[in-house]
Amino acid sequence: MKKRILEHPEDYIAYALGLVGLLLILIPGRLTEAAPLLVGAGLLIWGVFDIAGIVFLGHVGEKPGRIILFIALGAAIIHNRKDGVELMGFVWAIVALSEAAEEINEFIAQKKVTVIGGLLTLISIVLAVMLLFEPFEHFSFHVRILGIEMLLSVVARQWMAYKKIKESAEKKETVIEVTPK
Repeated sequence: MKKRILEHPEDYIAYALGLVGLLLILIPGRLTEAAPLLVGAGLLIWGVFDIAGIVFLGHVGEKPGRIILFIALGAAIIHNRKDGVELMGFVWAIVALSEAAEEINEFIAQKKVTVIGGLLTLISIVLAVMLLFEPFEHFSFHVRILGIEMLLSVVARQWMAYKKIKESAEKKETVIEVTPK
């Protein structure tokens, strides 16, 4: 039986995110206008579902403190929809700088920096600083970058799934039975 690439529900989610990525690239201006409502509602809904998962199922996916942060941030973005893009820009910049700081800490701890890792961290810092200083002006550009990242993520995921299926098929073909003497 041949394995399908769309085998798990998360595959459908990945394709949905790829479609969102494509929309982010094609119509960033319109999505930027709707972003405060979409992102704010998304954070609220995500937070509520995570809390429900903890309360009713005992499942702790995210750290509970982070869930409260998402809910508060979602509510603040919806409440301040007029300035929501700027608020999201500031938050996006702070999160990106925090992640870049963690990367730098890892480079120092491992005493090893790859050229690609260092370059990506530097680009992340530059983009975050741009967004931090002028969040509204740079938000649409960052939305396009996010769209490209989402599309590349889907392509990488599908490529890995394809390679895994191919390797599995090759292993089945090269299996040699060994019988004890």
